Amino acid sequence: MSVLFAIIYLLGAGQGAFLSIQLFLRPENRRANRLLAVLLGIFALNLFELFLEEMGYYRLFPHMLWSFTSAPFLYGPLIFLYAGTLTGRFTRFKAIYLLNFVPFFLHFATILPFYLKTGDFKIAAYDHYLVSGFPTTFKPLFTYSLKLLHYGLYLGLTLGLIARYRREMEEQYSELERLDLGWLKLLAIVNLAMIGIFIATVTGHGLEIITMTHGITRISYLWDTALIYTVGILAVRQAPIFNEYRRIIEPVEPPTPQPGEPPDGRTPSAPTDAVQQTKVKYEKSRLDDHIADAYLAELTTHMRTAKPYLNSELGIKELATAIGLTEHVLSQVVNGRAGMNFFTFVNNFRIEEAQRLLADPSRKEENILAAAFESGFKSKSHFNTLFKKTTGLTPREFRRQKVGR
Repeated sequence: MSVLFAIIYLLGAGQGAFLSIQLFLRPENRRANRLLAVLLGIFALNLFELFLEEMGYYRLFPHMLWSFTSAPFLYGPLIFLYAGTLTGRFTRFKAIYLLNFVPFFLHFATILPFYLKTGDFKIAAYDHYLVSGFPTTFKPLFTYSLKLLHYGLYLGLTLGLIARYRREMEEQYSELERLDLGWLKLLAIVNLAMIGIFIATVTGHGLEIITMTHGITRISYLWDTALIYTVGILAVRQAPIFNEYRRIIEPVEPPTPQPGEPPDGRTPSAPTDAVQQTKVKYEKSRLDDHIADAYLAELTTHMRTAKPYLNSELGIKELATAIGLTEHVLSQVVNGRAGMNFFTFVNNFRIEEAQRLLADPSRKEENILAAAFESGFKSKSHFNTLFKKTTGLTPREFRRQKVGR
């Protein structure tokens, strides 16, 4: 059994090292990927240490024992910084980010006396662990639980970043397949679930309900191995994000029209100084309701006649340019008067178009996917999800109701 686990650890270490190098050299999302490359590198070295332990080589290299025991305090911060850098939240390095690694250094300082012990002492300690399992004294239980809680806290912060990023993307883009971070969100949620299981296990061990043996701790190591494969592969496949991502620049107040310039947010021939000022709430630059309603009517007419939504890559920048508004004003109109974000606004027109195509008797023999693509959708799954959410029916059910097929 030890040989089997040793092989799994070795394969995981090799895969982690390979993906770490690949991510480090990948030009897309470079800064974010290098953070993730460091994390995968740590995982890979940890698994290689476990391989040596399973093969009994710790007797030849005793000082490697527990050499990565502080590493869990790096996992959460690195994932959090990866997500923040990938989504443009952390655009450049700041010294304050190093505070995220204070728990790691504090923990390392507390176990430094153990590292200075002799090799024979470390071998004896590890042999005792193999026989007796995880200790039940307060300090190791508290430390192990603290690692889990620390990791869980950062996963929660990462989920917050992803949720905020998703909201901001929905304000700018009508198609999010390339920019989506659903894979990272799912991994964070699954990791939180695993952390909950490990905390329950530690609690049961402390109450002497169960015993955390070396066999039980292997489960967490196998999880690390699976995580390396999953995270590394999905990160390598991740499309460039930050190059595509821009926050909408919001003026401090509506630009004052000059003679010969369009009023109320229309794009002038030369930008005013007010347009260059940034980052205030909509409440500080809100359009008058009657003006916003007029813009919404104009926008709706443009959507129904020109059908810009048929372009699957349509973004707020392109639509604002087409109707002569600034992105900021267009965003106010869609959010404030239509009562939805840009993503929903555009895709509602696509759903209407798809409904028209699916209800056409002359097209009842055509593949449903053809109607999706002709309506401006780029993904089958995205189309099916939004169609069911909007109409309460699947595309197939809708067409069956309309044309009997």
